[in-house]
Amino acid sequence: MVLVGAILGGVQGFIRSTPLYKEGWAKAKADARVRAELGEPLKEGWWASVSLRGAPENTVKLRIPISGPRGSGTVYCISTDRGGEPRISTIDVEIAGKGLRFCLLESHDEHIEQASGEHVPGEVVERNRLREQALSLLRNQKFGELEKLAEKLRSTRSKFPSGRSKLLVFYYTLSSKDALKLGAPGSALGIFEEWLKAYPESLTARGDSYIDWAWAARGGGYGDTVSEEGWRFFNERIELTRKSLEEAEKYGRDPCLYMFLMTVARAKSLPREECEAAFRKATALDPDFYGSYMKMAEYLLPRWHGGPGEFERFAESATDMTRSRMGESMYAVIANAMQSMYGENFFSETAISWSRVDKGFRDLEKRRPDSEIVLNMHAHMACIAKDRKTARQLFLKIGEACDADQWEGRANFDAWKRWAGH
Repeated sequence: MVLVGAILGGVQGFIRSTPLYKEGWAKAKADARVRAELGEPLKEGWWASVSLRGAPENTVKLRIPISGPRGSGTVYCISTDRGGEPRISTIDVEIAGKGLRFCLLESHDEHIEQASGEHVPGEVVERNRLREQALSLLRNQKFGELEKLAEKLRSTRSKFPSGRSKLLVFYYTLSSKDALKLGAPGSALGIFEEWLKAYPESLTARGDSYIDWAWAARGGGYGDTVSEEGWRFFNERIELTRKSLEEAEKYGRDPCLYMFLMTVARAKSLPREECEAAFRKATALDPDFYGSYMKMAEYLLPRWHGGPGEFERFAESATDMTRSRMGESMYAVIANAMQSMYGENFFSETAISWSRVDKGFRDLEKRRPDSEIVLNMHAHMACIAKDRKTARQLFLKIGEACDADQWEGRANFDAWKRWAGH
């Protein structure tokens, strides 16, 4: 028994010495939401578990039990290694018994990652200003000003230089995950409830807050990291999301709300007809709203509710639908959005044509010549396609104007830049 204990202790000691464990535990201890839910001091449980998955992604999944005076939870960490460069993709903390799961890696905080860069794209600066404005208004519960801002973005169909919707960025900023940062854990839905008391017919307050609340229960990791309790909370809250969005239709029309209904259709495995109905409503309001096309393509991925080749065929039909206004660019926009689902195997695992993607981006660059974001998108897809010549030409145009959101961090941008020989 002593020998077995020593072996087990050695294994646990090794696990605790890994960078993935250290990063996960450090972020959990530092997170104010976790400390507020569990109390202090936080303690590590003795038994951390790890699982491994081999090529092509070489994935490591780690679970760290934690506890405090008020309760217990689990830290979920995932690291993937593609081509010899390990990258932590997930650090979540699930609070036992409360249906709360906090994501401690925020993909949208690219402005923090880019602080050391020589140049930040103008669109990133503009995007961050909109976020800061929206969060400031929410923090101070200036609901009337939030209503006016949303209506202005909605009525003007305002877009960033890349063509991305400002209204969608506004909604994502007001999601529960962001709102939770403003005060005590669990305060986000309270803020939206106060908003609805002040403006009972508000479209905006019925946005995607419930969706983020549902994902707070599920977490952002693989399905096999989600607890039975997490799935139960997720399903309950997705149903609340559906009811809230359907109620919003009584008070007006909004392409983003229909896009959120498409997310619900995917999450609840609703019939394709329901997703397509929401897609038609969204595109009728704003035919050039990227979000609706991306969500329809996502629904049609084989991992969700489509068969082989279905999302690729949709990309072709969506390009036909928008050609008179956007040329071939919609094909590139959809491909770029779906690439993150496949990683570097995108072109080998799908029927998407790199030559069409390349053509689409060249068309988009002509239509949106002032967008450094479009250049980043094009360059990233050229790297994924292993088109070194095109990538090198695009890196010359980009210079140091890295969009870390597209590259999943400045380090990846620099690595691909070296690969391209620039």
